[in-house]
Amino acid sequence: MKFVLGLALCLTMLAGNAFAGQDSSTTHVPLSPNPAVAAKLIAFADSKLKSISANIKPSVHSKEIVQENGEYIARYLSINTENLTTRVKQSAASGRYIGIIKYHEMVYEARGKTPSEAMSGQFDIVKARRVTEIVRYTKGSWM
Repeated sequence: MKFVLGLALCLTMLAGNAFAGQDSSTTHVPLSPNPAVAAKLIAFADSKLKSISANIKPSVHSKEIVQENGEYIARYLSINTENLTTRVKQSAASGRYIGIIKYHEMVYEARGKTPSEAMSGQFDIVKARRVTEIVRYTKGSWM
């Protein structure tokens, strides 16, 4: 495991040197002026999405039911962690780092003539929202 992490860090550093000055947006391995800061952003983003997923409402375990036009709609939200992307940027003026975290929030719905029919129905994705969060790096950690 240490070898894989070391190899990933070396590849990130090599790629950073090869593509200096280019846009550094990738999934989970952002090129950065500082690979250690980028690694902390990835860990922060993973932790943040786990927390959001655990606390999101309505959730797969606590669905919402609404009635519209004579039918019932069961609904819940889910965070898609598969498409998480992170990017580190450094301010030219101050030299401080900012992080950009992007992911999708999915809305699932099922419909039925009764609340129980809606709850037991086939849930389909009806909407995907692209969420972008901007965080700052202060005193050695992301906030």
